[in-house]
Amino acid sequence: MSVQEAAERLASSEFLRVVGHADADGVSAAACLCSALTDAGVGYRFTALEDPSDAATQNADVFCDLGAQYLDEINDAVVIDHHPPRGEFDGILVGTEAPSSSVAAHRVALRISSGDPVAALVGAIGDGVPLDEVSDIVDEAVESGAERDEGLRLAGDDAVEGLTYSTRPFTRLSGRYDEARGFVDDVGDDLSTAVVLLALTQEAANPDAVEALAGEIYRLPSGVSLHELSRYVETCAVSGKHGLAFSVCLDPGTHLEEARKAWRTFESTVIENVRDAKVKERSPSFAYVDGGFDTGAVADVMHDWLTGDVVVVNEDGEASFRGSFNCERVAREAAQTVGGDGGGHPSRAGASFDVPRDEFVVAVKEAL
Repeated sequence: MSVQEAAERLASSEFLRVVGHADADGVSAAACLCSALTDAGVGYRFTALEDPSDAATQNADVFCDLGAQYLDEINDAVVIDHHPPRGEFDGILVGTEAPSSSVAAHRVALRISSGDPVAALVGAIGDGVPLDEVSDIVDEAVESGAERDEGLRLAGDDAVEGLTYSTRPFTRLSGRYDEARGFVDDVGDDLSTAVVLLALTQEAANPDAVEALAGEIYRLPSGVSLHELSRYVETCAVSGKHGLAFSVCLDPGTHLEEARKAWRTFESTVIENVRDAKVKERSPSFAYVDGGFDTGAVADVMHDWLTGDVVVVNEDGEASFRGSFNCERVAREAAQTVGGDGGGHPSRAGASFDVPRDEFVVAVKEAL
């Protein structure tokens, strides 16, 4: 189906129920679309889902960043999703060739009314899309007021806060304010180079992640940068503050300090869980975290800075996969073996299960 068909169906509606995945890309994709719907006079209600498999239970009109892997279970709807599709349905599916769902939603939004390049880029950055792959949308953001600069892509009020709460990169300074303050004072004007070198000292530092630490920065009129905003939207979304993530994405000038506060709290918990994770084996590593904390956030950190290929499993029946193996296939097959559900991308995926986690790990090893 085409982008134009999706836009025409949505623009001709009076009210739409919009569902998005609870992460930066899903919330941003919904924000792109809902901004255009507002301009077109179409009402909407937005709901975020933490588990993509719950899409099958939703009586929604639009799915953003989820749904493509559950097409057989979805009634007639518009699905805007860049994940690999599975199954067939009678609705409209767009975005499977897009770098992120937010980029796909932006293309639909431009056919409805006006697009929101900032929201589109927030989602793309959240899914690790290099900005040079979406240069046309970057140009739109600059035209709308974003200012280009060069520097570190850290969040927070300043470099000390950025390093203290940083999980990208995760370094010896993460979670340690006094050490971060001393580091910043010592390096002075050479901060960008010093942080890159600091990141490289991590045993399993991912070269792509290191390279992404510094470079072009686009600062919005509100003062926040695109990379910083993406981190706030991501952490708010995955920590259950869906409305805050959506609001900040729609209007980066509102609720920014509240979002930054949520970011500090979330990153502090990620740092604690990463340091306490029990890591077993290698290639991939299996990391066990206590309780039910978000495995995806821990997996991102461990893959890029500590272990390389990794499977993170918590006590609440959730797992996240990151690595060079086919994460989507392994997550799906392992979950199906134990009566759970899994899916995602070839390089990053997730799964849910309702058996002891050691039993699930056995299923993962068999799938590998």
